[in-house]
Amino acid sequence: MQIDGYFPDDSTTNPTHAWNHDAQFVIRLPDRWNGQLVITGAPGVRKQYANDFIISDWVLSQGYAYASTDKGNTGTSFFNNGARSAPGQALREWHDRVSELTVAASQVVAQRYGAGPSRTWMTGISNGGYLTRWQLENRPELYDGGVDWEGTLLRPDGPNLFTYLPTALREYPQAQVDPSAAQRMYDVGFEPGSESLWPDHYAVYWDLTQRVYREAFDPDYDGPTKAGTPFCRTGGAPGTATACDAEYDSRPDRRR
Repeated sequence: MQIDGYFPDDSTTNPTHAWNHDAQFVIRLPDRWNGQLVITGAPGVRKQYANDFIISDWVLSQGYAYASTDKGNTGTSFFNNGARSAPGQALREWHDRVSELTVAASQVVAQRYGAGPSRTWMTGISNGGYLTRWQLENRPELYDGGVDWEGTLLRPDGPNLFTYLPTALREYPQAQVDPSAAQRMYDVGFEPGSESLWPDHYAVYWDLTQRVYREAFDPDYDGPTKAGTPFCRTGGAPGTATACDAEYDSRPDRRR
C-alpha cells in the first residue's frame, strides 16, 4: 500500500503530482510487516522518491514499513522557501519535516496493522545522512537507531562546507599541478590520496553547493544575485563571473 501526500506548507518547489506544494511525502506499507518502520529524507536537492531503488525497495522486501519526505523544499532554488526565508531556515525546515513525518508514519502504521512500530529507524544518504545524525542527536525519543550513509557534515564550529569549500574553489584546478595549492587543500581537510575524486566534485558538486547552500545561509553574500555567481575565485571584479569572490575578499567577516 502506498500513500502520497503533503503537509501544509507555503513554498512550491516540488511540482510532483501537479500539487506545486512542498513538504510532500510517501509512505509504503508491506503486506507482511515485520513490526518496524524506516524513515528517510531525500538526498541532495531531490524529492521524496529519490531513495526508491537504494533504500525503499530493499527495506520493503524485508518487511519494514517505509516513509520518505522531500524535506520541505527541493531543487536548486530550495532557498526560496516561502515564509521560512531567513538565513538557514530552508535547512531548518528539513529537521521539522522529518520529525513530523516520523510521528505521522507511526500513526499510519498503527492504523494499518493495529499496533505501532516496535522499532523505528532513521537512515539516509548525503543530506539524508546529515538528517539521520541530526534526528538521532536532537529527537532521540522518536528513534531506536539509524545509519548515516555518507551524510553531509554541517557542524556549527566546523568542519563544514564553509570551512573547506572556499579553499577548494580558490585552489582547484591549479591544485592539480601546483603542490602548494594542493597543500592548501590538504590543510583544510582534503585527504592526500583523494585527488582522483577532485575533478568529479569540481564538475558536479562544488559550484552547485557554493551557489545554493551559500544562498541559503548567507543570501547577501553576492548581493541580489540568486545563487547565480559561478565559482568563487580570486581576482573577481564587480559585474564579472568572479564578482562573488571580489565581494568575499572585501568582507573580513567572511574570510576563511
